Amino acid sequence: MLDFLKQYWLTGVLICLAVVYYFTQFETQPLVIEDGHDKEASTPIIQAQLFVTIHCAGAVLNPGVYTIPMSLTVLEAIEYCGGFLNHADLDKVNLAKKVKDGQRIFVPFLKKPSLKKASFVQPVFINSANASTLELIPGVGKRIAEAIVLYRNQHGLFKRYDDLLEVKYIGKGMLKKIKPYIILD
Repeated sequence: MLDFLKQYWLTGVLICLAVVYYFTQFETQPLVIEDGHDKEASTPIIQAQLFVTIHCAGAVLNPGVYTIPMSLTVLEAIEYCGGFLNHADLDKVNLAKKVKDGQRIFVPFLKKPSLKKASFVQPVFINSANASTLELIPGVGKRIAEAIVLYRNQHGLFKRYDDLLEVKYIGKGMLKKIKPYIILD
């Protein structure tokens, strides 16, 4: 039995020596790649990039810079950012486009409709309207509306459209612009 154990022990040692000899015979040099080619094989090397970095901004829940899997669409990338906000203008974004490394994805906000234009239906009576009503006239802001009221209080009612040229900030161009929206009482 002692001879039998010696044989197993000697066989084990020989196998270990053979493994050490096998691995020490090969030189381990790093593979040098220049210009996308392997020097030894002279074939193009395709580097598999699995992730891309994008910048998500605008009407998204969590704007910021994200590293996401490659080959996602803009829609899927925005889902990584938490999704869209309720007032996102999705018609301005190509949601089916594939994302690229370094891409900025901007989701614009919906534009609020102008209350002045939406609520303006009838012409304004220039001699009786207060400043806030005068502001409903397209092109007339707070400053011009207050100037109209001030002039009217100091000089009386407007009898002709050309009388408005005497108001500070109103010139011929402004008068031409606002004339369709005003009525003399």
